[in-house]
Amino acid sequence: MSTTGSPAPRYTPEQLAVRNWLRGIAPSLEEAYVSFLALASHDGFPGRARLIAHCLREIGNGLVNRIVGYQARLEYTAQLDGLSDTWSDPAGPGDGAIPLSTEVTIPRPVAERISALLRMHTARRGENVDRVQKLFASFQLSRSANVQELYPVARAWHELLHFFHGRAHNQETDAERFDKEFQQKVSEFERSLLTFAKATDFFEGIKEIDDILAEANRPAS
Repeated sequence: MSTTGSPAPRYTPEQLAVRNWLRGIAPSLEEAYVSFLALASHDGFPGRARLIAHCLREIGNGLVNRIVGYQARLEYTAQLDGLSDTWSDPAGPGDGAIPLSTEVTIPRPVAERISALLRMHTARRGENVDRVQKLFASFQLSRSANVQELYPVARAWHELLHFFHGRAHNQETDAERFDKEFQQKVSEFERSLLTFAKATDFFEGIKEIDDILAEANRPAS
């Protein structure tokens, strides 16, 4: 595959700021962002909406993992195996077929396993929003020390990542995917990255000034 002959892309100052910021966190995140920019500028590239969604989802998840820390993958297989075993138990509902009636009665052990599975799923969803909230707190996006004030924004950003996850894995064509909602979500994600980059640079600059002042005011030994 040839890697020569393509004109060098031109980036806006805002895009360069985001690139530099992402590079400082992880080069792989910068690569994903550059890929996104290339795809966004090529209207005729086949499947670009799906690929853009993949890039933005990877950037979002990567920021959380790199800054907040990696989270152990939640494995549903063991839980589902246990539910399947309970369902297939001779004392259970039999062959798993659902009776043709308006109501279905299931044994308590089956209901308990379903309830446990749902609680685990709900708890993990809450943990994911909490992790985004910690990410935002690290950017010092709020003047208040109360991190809970960031929760509504963190939840909205988590839902944004979930949106891109869905668009990355559905079977629609570009003509179906690249609708007004998709374009609005992409723009929203771009604005958030620039906000994060600017906030980080600002507070790093403040820290450098604080360090200089502290050094200047340190008593001579």
